[in-house]
Amino acid sequence: MAPGRMTGMAKAADRWHRWLMDGRFGGDPAARDRLLTELLYPVRDTVLDKARLRPGDTVLDVGTGDGLIAFGALERLGPSGHVVFCDISQDLLDHCRAAAAEGLLDRCRFLVASADSLDGIADAWDRALRMSGNPLIPPLGEVLGRVLGPQEIAEFTAHVKPLVESGTGRERQALAYLAATKD
Repeated sequence: MAPGRMTGMAKAADRWHRWLMDGRFGGDPAARDRLLTELLYPVRDTVLDKARLRPGDTVLDVGTGDGLIAFGALERLGPSGHVVFCDISQDLLDHCRAAAAEGLLDRCRFLVASADSLDGIADAWDRALRMSGNPLIPPLGEVLGRVLGPQEIAEFTAHVKPLVESGTGRERQALAYLAATKD
């Protein structure tokens, strides 16, 4: 089997994933630990110190790679802070998502995008609340305020918002077209 290839039907990890997770350390876990401790953690800490993060902030980590800075930011943001992991590599984002699954996933969003085109960064949930099906239908946010109480809105938001922001939810629409002719 070729290096970096997975068995069975799974695809090989992309080159960025292979390099960040193995290639830059030469496959040596001790070299990885030394590089992290002596160089990468201090650089990460300097970047985060200069960012002056406050509890509850949201951080966008463009080119997140293996999540070094993003996970460091999560530690500093407290339980109400969030991080958007943004990278061109779906494999690296999957790696970060798996690492975040241990209690941090609800504070993370994952976006495949290049650093020169961050179109997907706009808050998908806020956009969803402002959308309506046609000019005669109020936007979702207005409907929620009209028909649900505060606790119901909180429960609805807790369930639906992560699906909207992660892109893993299902969008369903029903459309009907009417055509008529006059005889």
